[in-house]
Amino acid sequence: MRSSAKGASTGEKTPAEPLEVMRRLISEVNGLSGQALEVNDQGLCVMESTEGMPMTLTLHDNSNSLLLTAMIAESEGPPSPEQMRKLLEINAYGADTLGGWLALIPDSAIAVFHFEWRPFQASDGETLSKLLNTFINHAHHLRDRVAEAV
Repeated sequence: MRSSAKGASTGEKTPAEPLEVMRRLISEVNGLSGQALEVNDQGLCVMESTEGMPMTLTLHDNSNSLLLTAMIAESEGPPSPEQMRKLLEINAYGADTLGGWLALIPDSAIAVFHFEWRPFQASDGETLSKLLNTFINHAHHLRDRVAEAV
């Protein structure tokens, strides 16, 4: 007996690898926006908002989602208990984070905003472009909220 790859004899399309899909989506975003974003072999795309906020788009370990991350604050030292309480209030219930979450990078004083998009494989560049714009605008909003809190 011979075995064949799924879809080879039935005419079904085999699903594209997540990294290929991510690269296709970023290429489509580039075409829509005129940007020159690139995805490395580890599934990482580094970008910066027009206001200079560092951001990344990462193929998540489970390969079924993309993780959007924005560095929204950096302080001189570790946050005080009062600052932590205020950050947790902003984070509570996901209401002010659009279902995403705020986190502190371990061993640093850097606050980040994360948002996970899943499943992303069936999407297109226009959808990702809209999501990125919403994410960027909200990251700027959260940066301002966190600045007020700390």
